[in-house]
Amino acid sequence: MKRKRKPERIDLKKMCQRKISETLIDFAQPFLDIVDENTTEQEISAGFIVAITVWNSMVFDQWWLGENCLDKVRARLLQMDDPRGAYLLETLAERKRKLFPHDLRAVGRYSFTYEDGNLHLHAEARMDQTVRNALHTGKELPISRGSSSPVIPG
Repeated sequence: MKRKRKPERIDLKKMCQRKISETLIDFAQPFLDIVDENTTEQEISAGFIVAITVWNSMVFDQWWLGENCLDKVRARLLQMDDPRGAYLLETLAERKRKLFPHDLRAVGRYSFTYEDGNLHLHAEARMDQTVRNALHTGKELPISRGSSSPVIPG
């Protein structure tokens, strides 16, 4: 007789122990690996816009099942006919799925500076009301069976 497995839970407090800016820098590492002293501020900004857009679209897909935000971003990038953007999107999407699947924070306002070879990023985290309520009440969110997505009631 098989035992019923308890659903895996997301530890929301653990998720929020790290600044969203630190998490975003780790997430954007494939892009940051190609940044050097010849990279312009405009190129850095464009790379972070792609990274934040991919991150947020994947978070929104977890918040609002069925919205397919990442697919919409992918379609838009393909229309721009820039293979670098499409490659970066796929690389970052895979990175989010593997390394940050339970981080449900969206990125709000952000700014960055790139001085003396160091990147300084400031970013605000945003959360869905259900996630925020669970965090304040100390509850955990279950992860749906066969998926890495949390169960967020609509």
